[in-house]
Amino acid sequence: MYPSHISFISHVKKECRKNGIRLLLSKKDILRDGIHTYGGYFDEEKIAISSGSESWIISTLVHEYCHMRQWIDKAPEYTNINIRGGNNSILIMNNWIEGTEYKKYTINTAMSRNRNCELDCERRAVEAIREFKLHIDINNYIQAANSYILVYNYVKLVRTWDFIGSVYDKEIVSEMPTDLYSLNYNKLPNKFKKLFDRVLMRV
Repeated sequence: MYPSHISFISHVKKECRKNGIRLLLSKKDILRDGIHTYGGYFDEEKIAISSGSESWIISTLVHEYCHMRQWIDKAPEYTNINIRGGNNSILIMNNWIEGTEYKKYTINTAMSRNRNCELDCERRAVEAIREFKLHIDINNYIQAANSYILVYNYVKLVRTWDFIGSVYDKEIVSEMPTDLYSLNYNKLPNKFKKLFDRVLMRV
């Protein structure tokens, strides 16, 4: 493992201990929570990362670490996932995908807040990659991040995360910009909708 990666993991462990968070580097390929599966997650009690290549573990860890930093910093993009009335926007999104009906405003608000939380997290992750000199292709990471963020707008149209293809497919990622500021994330440009249709849904 690269020395910078070892140093980064040590830093994350220290920050986790300081904030009462467990760090779980799992030996499992996929993490499950009921019907949902994850490569990694942060739930305000722990950071959990599934097994895989060194590049996979580090890139996933830096993302989930930055969600923890959002929580520690009380970043508005993170705290705003709790919508008026005590409803969590992630729970609303998942329930809606599974068939629960909500007002259009509620869905739009939930999806927008989830997307904006991920955008802030990815911007923090890019800063951390540079700060800790992680061996991650930063342009490719940013392009993949753009695909992931934009797909929230697509999910709002198709009402599913169950895609045939991957949001990280090279055909999609290669078309994304190499910065996290030039796109208007409130919209899904038609060229990207067509790209998602073709790769994710095989339309």
